[in-house]
Amino acid sequence: MKIENQLELPERARAYERYDPQTLETNTRLQELGWSAQDFTGRTVLDIGSSSGLLTMYALRLGAVKVDACGVQPAFAKFVTSVVRAQGLPVTVSRINFDKLRPAKRKADIVLFMELLHWVVSQGLELRKVIRRLADLTGQILYMEFPWSVTEPSMQKQTKLTEETYSADVVLDELTRYFTNVRIVRFMRYMGFKSRSKRVLIEARGKRPEACILAQLPGAYSLDVALSRGCNESYLLTSAQGPLVAKLLAPESRLLRIPEPLRNRLFDEIRRNQPKTILPPEKHDGSYLLRLPGGEPWMVFPFLGRLPSAGEPKSPSTDLERLIDLFVKVRRDLRNVSPDLLKRLREHQFFTDVSSIALPSSAWAIDPGELAEIKDDVLEALSELANLKLEMFDGLCHGDLHTDNFVLDETNEPRVVDLDNFCVGPIYSDGLMGLIRRGAPKETLAAFCQKLGPEESRPATRDDITLAIAKGIAWFCAARRTKWYPVMQEEVRRVQTGLMEAIKFKGSVA
Repeated sequence: MKIENQLELPERARAYERYDPQTLETNTRLQELGWSAQDFTGRTVLDIGSSSGLLTMYALRLGAVKVDACGVQPAFAKFVTSVVRAQGLPVTVSRINFDKLRPAKRKADIVLFMELLHWVVSQGLELRKVIRRLADLTGQILYMEFPWSVTEPSMQKQTKLTEETYSADVVLDELTRYFTNVRIVRFMRYMGFKSRSKRVLIEARGKRPEACILAQLPGAYSLDVALSRGCNESYLLTSAQGPLVAKLLAPESRLLRIPEPLRNRLFDEIRRNQPKTILPPEKHDGSYLLRLPGGEPWMVFPFLGRLPSAGEPKSPSTDLERLIDLFVKVRRDLRNVSPDLLKRLREHQFFTDVSSIALPSSAWAIDPGELAEIKDDVLEALSELANLKLEMFDGLCHGDLHTDNFVLDETNEPRVVDLDNFCVGPIYSDGLMGLIRRGAPKETLAAFCQKLGPEESRPATRDDITLAIAKGIAWFCAARRTKWYPVMQEEVRRVQTGLMEAIKFKGSVA
């Protein structure tokens, strides 16, 4: 079916919106855009404020596989719908306001937001929030065309915007938070060079993987540095308060399994006690956990140590005597939480689940790998695990006192990060596990218990050692599931040695 020419367009269509739906050959504006089939081919497009459908049709012509055309004016929606139906085009036409667009349903590879920014801001939407929503809707590329400033004639005539509420500088500044490549393509001149209208075309590409967390942290910007050492994402940010680290929590973290008020109370108490070693997260909007729209849980911490641009950061000493001293200090930091908080955490089963690894039918026991020589000894050492009484879980533990989780602060003092494995456990098990990970001999394990003992309400018991051994096996099982396992053999060897020494030490404890 042949579509009538541009005279069929609604009367409100501006000159640059008029086109022949059959050819799209005559519009100067399309020439100035500079878009290419290389970008559009095979991609989905969200055309926000699609108006006459000119850019929707152009996106299809450049190879887009599907276009979601959104607008609010009934006449334009009716016209575009008639074109789509007559041509059988892969276009969805809908009437919907910009602030009603939900990224979960409308996200597309390419988003077009052309000649619309000043209108949505004039209707009361805050400029930075508009850019944030556009970033959430964009999968790969965002194109924006808008008047450069409030001095543009149509802006002065049709809106009440001021430089405080509308600024191209703010647009560019906010876009750089979410995209790695933001550029001014050109100042559009389809109205002629003598026109006082100054429209600008902006292209934003390279969606930052950390864009999701930046949207929740006003004033924070990415430094394009990924700090991830393991499975969980971690990024270096900058803010008015200094550098920050945003970290995605591990899905198995016990912190995700306790109610938010209890989690907030936990970190409130730790921060209130001004810890010397533990680095607690920052609080934002009344919570230490940032839940993104997709449900991903993040925490934000102050950055410690040397910035990557300053060269390799100094590493804390792994000398066993120094580790004993550090682990005793960690225990001091965590000991100060209230008995009532510990009781509440126990009621919510804030424990590391290691019960299954004590079974001969567990995966590691069936295929012990590097632990084959000590398999039977480990199983025997773990035989008491099922009999651990609740009262033995008498202290808050870091849960992963591994040297990769230590950093030096500005005074070169070691601090402990990565709190994903926080849990309640036997008070000596935390430090014992850290020493097992370093392959410490039984004499060192005994020295740690002797140094910590005078500060505690009880001496070390076989239960402390049993849980430390269990966590060593749990680490071994988790390590085998990662892609880094082939290069972790030195760590595996140390853990193997540490487990053997812990079994000897357990035998010497009444």
